[in-house]
Amino acid sequence: MLSIILPPELERALSEQARAQGTTPELLALDSLRERFASPDAADAVLARYARRELTHGEAAALLGLSRAALLEELAHHNLSAFQYDAAEVLSEAGL
Repeated sequence: MLSIILPPELERALSEQARAQGTTPELLALDSLRERFASPDAADAVLARYARRELTHGEAAALLGLSRAALLEELAHHNLSAFQYDAAEVLSEAGL
């Protein structure tokens, strides 16, 4: 994992832009870096595999280089459910 220390003026600008977009500075920075350096198709493929329940939270987070908490924010950003069970499966597991 890479850690970057931002100069105060860049951190302030990133925080202000994130607030304006309704996201976190971390997600905005990750999205910006992905746009610049990584294929968006690769991230979309990971999220698609997660949506098809081929990956767990932990596996998807690791492939995307995110914490599990950041993955939940990313899922919400893409309108994907964080829950991998549908209503019928929940009822079945509950014995109902």
